[in-house]
Amino acid sequence: MWSVRYRGTKQCPGLVLALEKQRGTQCHGVVYFVEAKNASKAIGDLRQRELTSDAYQELLCPVILDSGEKVDAICYVIDPSHEEYCGALTLEAQAQIIAHASGSRGPNSEYLFNTCKSIERLEIFDENLEILQKRVSELQNAMVAIN
Repeated sequence: MWSVRYRGTKQCPGLVLALEKQRGTQCHGVVYFVEAKNASKAIGDLRQRELTSDAYQELLCPVILDSGEKVDAICYVIDPSHEEYCGALTLEAQAQIIAHASGSRGPNSEYLFNTCKSIERLEIFDENLEILQKRVSELQNAMVAIN
């Protein structure tokens, strides 16, 4: 999805990952458990961070833990009809955007590289993210060589 605040601006939007609801698909990641006494604050903090626009829908989604236990978890899922949705971009277009964009939380490339490191630690492999990381690095190295 387009990021016009954290990893880009309205003039030069960046890109961030977003869950998209599609029947028959799955996403591997991390579930955070919050004690009941801290739930209200945790949900408030999440909403403040994730709901900066109406691009996300807050949904209760079924999740299967590594143990096999099924639980419900709050997930933020992109609304594909929202103007910040950009799911049809090619990997090359994504790389060009990420290599140049920066927002209030820093360069868009930093977000990509940190995401790749995080999923690697979780032993999650995503071929497209690997391709994207390599291409963004190439573009940034080319920009440094020009300067």
